[in-house]
Amino acid sequence: MRPDRLTPDVRAGSNRTVFLDVARVFAALLVFYSHLYNDFIHAHKGAPVPPADWFQSSVLDQLKLDEGLGTVAVPIFFLLSGFVITPVALRRGAVRFGVYRVVRLYPMLIVAVTICAVLLSIGRYNPLSTLPQEVSVGSFLSNMSLWNFIDRPFGAWVAVAWTLAVEFLFYGLIILVLPLLRRKVWLAITAQLALVLVLILTHRLVAADEYRAFAMNMTWVLIPVIGQIIWAAWHRRIPAWLAALFVTAAWLMFSWGEKLAIDPTNNPKPYPLTIALVLFMIGLLAEPYLKPRRIWTELSRRSYGIFLLHGTVAFPLMHLLFDELPMWQSVPIAVGGTLLVNELCFHLIDRPSDRLARHLSRARRPEEPPPPPPPTPVRLPVPAGPPASERGRKRRVAR
Repeated sequence: MRPDRLTPDVRAGSNRTVFLDVARVFAALLVFYSHLYNDFIHAHKGAPVPPADWFQSSVLDQLKLDEGLGTVAVPIFFLLSGFVITPVALRRGAVRFGVYRVVRLYPMLIVAVTICAVLLSIGRYNPLSTLPQEVSVGSFLSNMSLWNFIDRPFGAWVAVAWTLAVEFLFYGLIILVLPLLRRKVWLAITAQLALVLVLILTHRLVAADEYRAFAMNMTWVLIPVIGQIIWAAWHRRIPAWLAALFVTAAWLMFSWGEKLAIDPTNNPKPYPLTIALVLFMIGLLAEPYLKPRRIWTELSRRSYGIFLLHGTVAFPLMHLLFDELPMWQSVPIAVGGTLLVNELCFHLIDRPSDRLARHLSRARRPEEPPPPPPPTPVRLPVPAGPPASERGRKRRVAR
């Protein structure tokens, strides 16, 4: 099977890759499930859920996935990002690419941070957060700018937003190496791996905790770089043997980051990454056999909101209802409330921001000069005929 048969623009006129849509949907739902069951029902409340408990103990624990399926879903998100975002950056260029991603992602983040600020101010129905700071203008700006994932002491109102911090670091890295990426893909990948290696090697040489936090987040950037490597090999920008060498080097650096314990707040997890990498390649190879369905496209467009808002909406609802209603009622209400809020945000915020991002990052065509005015017809003088007296004389002569 040739890789070019799997590109989105070849599949029966479709401009979307089915596997990528399906992977986004399942990754978002798996993160939602893991946080709801592992973090709230099991860890926070200690409530029994027989089917989920059996699946956790008999399947996931045996696979050494004690923290749930979310640990596999997040690397899948990052691999998707590296695979999809790299050609977007090449097509749009550095400035337009940066504008596109900021305008595309930030409006929903601002909504999530604002909801969390209100809930934390009330102080009863807390969202899914990590050591949240006191609500203030400074903490609001820190969470909204994602600086809180670099700043220390650590605290996050929107816990899952750490993935956005990694994403934006990856975008910055792409912009940095974009000139190389246009000319020599292998050299651009080498430069990215070398930069992360320098940060890993020097994380103890700088006393600032923020530097170690930055190095830790850049270690996670290795996963979207692996997605970029797969994209490069899939589209024959680099040979397969070199891609395998790059992926191995990135995986070893990621594993080394776990051993070094650069920053304990979010240590790298190489084993879930390995599972995610295997699943990603299986899905990519299965692309020719997947049929495009509108449901996957629509759910994929809503996956970002589900991922970002589930802790902001479902957790407060669970705090409110879990002790008042049976679980079979409180959980569906929390899930339904999350989907409802996400649907509203999709139509009012997410889709308009996507349109605005595409408009602002669209290539401007050079203005064409106005067409020249049509030429004015030149009227040639008509030669005057002989005078009337001469015409009469000629007629008499002719007779």
